[in-house]
Amino acid sequence: MFTVRIEPSVEKRLDRLDSTTRRRLLEKIRELKDFPETSRNVVKMQGSVNAFRLRVGGWRALFSVYWEIREILVFDFDTRGRIY
Repeated sequence: MFTVRIEPSVEKRLDRLDSTTRRRLLEKIRELKDFPETSRNVVKMQGSVNAFRLRVGGWRALFSVYWEIREILVFDFDTRGRIY
């Protein structure tokens, strides 16, 4: 099991979303604690050692996995067209 942390800047941006979208994103982000078992909508980012993306509808959340300390850090999110 992993500890999931969210960057403060990401939390601020999540707070600006409508409640339905925010709830969906946070629910899926919380499920990352069971990574890699819950990796159905997770893909490793090309060219990176420990960065992954989580797909939630039209939204993408980017996160890093720190295997040695069993921690996941969500460092960015946005719509599909603007995140990459």
